[in-house]
Amino acid sequence: IAIGVGCVVLDELHVLGNTFNGYLLEILISKIRYYETLVRQSPQQLENRIQLVGLSATMGNVKQLAEWMGAQLYCTDFRPVPLTEHIVAGNQLTVLAGTERRVVQELALPSTPATTDPDK
Repeated sequence: IAIGVGCVVLDELHVLGNTFNGYLLEILISKIRYYETLVRQSPQQLENRIQLVGLSATMGNVKQLAEWMGAQLYCTDFRPVPLTEHIVAGNQLTVLAGTERRVVQELALPSTPATTDPDK
């Protein structure tokens, strides 16, 4: 780990659960935590400590993860931009707001699928 790194921000931390590449993030976190144990043992190296900041809006086991990372857990519901969910079903665009569903637009969809090959 390079000397001079003071903070590592791990955005989309829920990738840890990804079977394809989640293990790579786990290895990175483990190496940084191991480096931290070495730094703590040497008072001359205290200026080389690295702060880990993990971010995710979709993780369920955050308490367990915080314990594994040796971290303080901070949770908030604050969103600088409201989250709006939309569903397209048939020819309707529906907005979901909590438990409420509201059709906001009727979409103009072709009544029959194209039967001709566009490459001919």
